[in-house]
Amino acid sequence: VGGYTGRHIPLHNVSFIGNRAGITGADKHITQSYFHANEFGIRGVERTDVDLSIFERNDVAANGGRGKFSCNIVRDNRIGVQAFFEGWELTGNLFQGNTEGSV
Repeated sequence: VGGYTGRHIPLHNVSFIGNRAGITGADKHITQSYFHANEFGIRGVERTDVDLSIFERNDVAANGGRGKFSCNIVRDNRIGVQAFFEGWELTGNLFQGNTEGSV
């Protein structure tokens, strides 16, 4: 899922498995979604909020910024969260078993 819309597009309860990049672009609100075995679960996003989602066994779980990243489970990835632009506001997340938690 990619592109720029100028307003938040909701993505709720979506699974992304085995992709180069599950989500790219900007202006999204991702909730209760699952990212597994992707090169990038989320790549190069901005103005995007992510909450109540699970990221497992991705090369990079989430790469982005200019939004909120809250109450997610980020485990067994090479890199958990990677900043893009200013990075995300991180609150209430569980980081477990990642090679690097947040860079």
